Amino acid sequence: MAQSGRASVPGTAWQSWRAATNRCSSLPGNPQDHQARYIEAAVNGVLIASIYLPHGNPQPGPKFSYKLAWFERLITRAADLM
Repeated sequence: MAQSGRASVPGTAWQSWRAATNRCSSLPGNPQDHQARYIEAAVNGVLIASIYLPHGNPQPGPKFSYKLAWFERLITRAADLM
């Protein structure tokens, strides 16, 4: 099992009955982003990702801008994994 997050703040986690390797505990692309919204692991050669999507309200605003930038990083990560 692995987790990414802090007490009292939502985060992400994975758990496996089989041996697993933690591959990534944050979404690449912004080293200043410390929100626990992405974690990935490999289990028997299969990559598993757990995500906690940003809500992004209200629009317009900094939370909405963060959401759009986060989605762009997620799209980039998915393309890198293909």
